[in-house]
Amino acid sequence: MKTILRTSLLISLILAMTACALPEVTPEPTPTTAVQPTSTAPVIPVSPTVTETPASTGQVITAANAAQLQAADRTASSNAQALVWSQDSQTISLISQNSSTGTDQVFSDALLAVPSLAPDLVYAAVAGAQRMVPSPDGKTVAVMPADNTQVDLIDVASKTILQTLEPGYPVNTVGFSPDGKTVSISSQDAWQVTLFDAATGQKTQTLSGFETAAPVYDAGFSGTNNSIVWHARGTLQVQDIQTQALGPTLSHEDFISGVAFSLSPDGKLLASASMKTINGTFEPVVYLWDPAIGTYLDGLVLQAAGTALAFSPDGSLLAVAAENAIEIWDVAAKTRLATLTDNPNPVYLLAFSPDGRWLASSGYENQLILFAIGQ
Repeated sequence: MKTILRTSLLISLILAMTACALPEVTPEPTPTTAVQPTSTAPVIPVSPTVTETPASTGQVITAANAAQLQAADRTASSNAQALVWSQDSQTISLISQNSSTGTDQVFSDALLAVPSLAPDLVYAAVAGAQRMVPSPDGKTVAVMPADNTQVDLIDVASKTILQTLEPGYPVNTVGFSPDGKTVSISSQDAWQVTLFDAATGQKTQTLSGFETAAPVYDAGFSGTNNSIVWHARGTLQVQDIQTQALGPTLSHEDFISGVAFSLSPDGKLLASASMKTINGTFEPVVYLWDPAIGTYLDGLVLQAAGTALAFSPDGSLLAVAAENAIEIWDVAAKTRLATLTDNPNPVYLLAFSPDGRWLASSGYENQLILFAIGQ
């Protein structure tokens, strides 16, 4: 199998694609026009010039064939912050964060076609935006402007503001539910998460009750539409949205560096990456939990510290970023099936495609790589 390495566009090309139609992201709900700030950082792939057949996309990745995973295609990425698949597995939304010449933060969203990784669409927020998060279908991004008291939902294609969400406090973290219908916004000032209807922009619920000695936390959706996961240092807690009931506290020996929720066939399963003492040795481990009853089920000992986790769609496989490598685990057998070493730098983002045929990886200073079953 041949691996194709694409070249990346200069930032001037991004400006040419986006500057003529960018909205001025302001507290006003109606969009205005702004000139895209000059930046030297977002790296967006160009359409491929080499015409080689990519890896077969016909096989779903399973425990039986995971050892055959190979890098099927790749493209340059820079400071990647989020990687989300469309539900039809035909597009990847890649969020990047870089700095302009005036040191303002510049966020961009590239919608990449699969498997070519050619950009179908590129959107860049105005300078000063503090955060950008893609919706599950890739058609909308949630952008927190320089004034972090609101979040704008922006249509990527038309570059217009669809809704302006105002939680009434400084924004901490932002996220979409897996079905894209709900937006969660956590507070910098209190242990609080406000939920908004993405279509109407209306507040639907406020969640609270989680609290630890740690002053910094994050909270939001992690794999299910019905609950949110609270996280602070070495503590996790799942909260049911409908009843607002908090599940048992899931405590770790060290800081948590990754979390993933799986709707496994026999019930919910939560995985978290941290350190744990195993046979007297402090080891990098993926903890496997039953979050409903707070039971630690088992641990997967890694070859290096875990930085990202992703379950396959059926919950049978778990991909773990362990520095530069990606370990593929059979969840039921607790067995490492493969170790992928194609990434030149540490991996911080992992995602299986919804159809289970692709695994995508990226990092802050890395490449976006698509893995598929080799021929």
